[in-house]
Amino acid sequence: MLIFLTKATRTKLLILLCLCLVVIGARTGMKLSRGAQWATGAKVTPITRVATNRPEAALMIDVIAAKPEAVEELRKALSQAAVKVTWFISATWAEANPELLATLAQDGHEIGVKGTDDKRVDKLDPGELKLRLIRAREAITSAQVEPAPFFYPPGAKLGESGVVAALEEGFHTVLGSTDLRNLRGKPEDISRKLNLMPGDIALIEISGKVVRPPASSIETIKSWAQLHGLSLVKISDLIRGVR
Repeated sequence: MLIFLTKATRTKLLILLCLCLVVIGARTGMKLSRGAQWATGAKVTPITRVATNRPEAALMIDVIAAKPEAVEELRKALSQAAVKVTWFISATWAEANPELLATLAQDGHEIGVKGTDDKRVDKLDPGELKLRLIRAREAITSAQVEPAPFFYPPGAKLGESGVVAALEEGFHTVLGSTDLRNLRGKPEDISRKLNLMPGDIALIEISGKVVRPPASSIETIKSWAQLHGLSLVKISDLIRGVR
């Protein structure tokens, strides 16, 4: 018996297959095949949040020309709170700080890529973007660290062609859903402003010497999450609970 599918149905099935490949890759450590061609009409979108069966939210760290002492400050705060996160590192930062990068991985964190540096990439043609992702991958692997299959575009902006180009290089674009950078003040002030839901991906930033929110707030964020029945995890752990 032959089954005929409409064009719209075929497109939906293809998108579902692409997302399944990303999930499988994150769960098993597999990379998506580089150079793969995606069918015309299939729309691939960034990850903002994850529909999950688990009471979990992920933390992502955007490293922007960060001074090693600022990274070390946040690393220690995360270690004391026993929280593992996803760090997004550029090639230039990885090349300048290979030992600290290796330490982050040894602590149990996962390392995503940003490209060559911290400049926006949403105006680049797909070929140039791929070259930047390749350099980022090589810089991270040179530190004996296996990059996670996630890409955070500097400035959190990327068009559909860039999202597809990143996926063809084995990286799914992550934009996140919740911005924690403006949290400050006493623990009670931070707790009052927090609003995380299962499946959220929350952004923390290190720019130069400044950690936003302050590294001292990590314990407060964890305590708030526990009070609301949430665990703080890496992005790949969040995806494992996808429904």
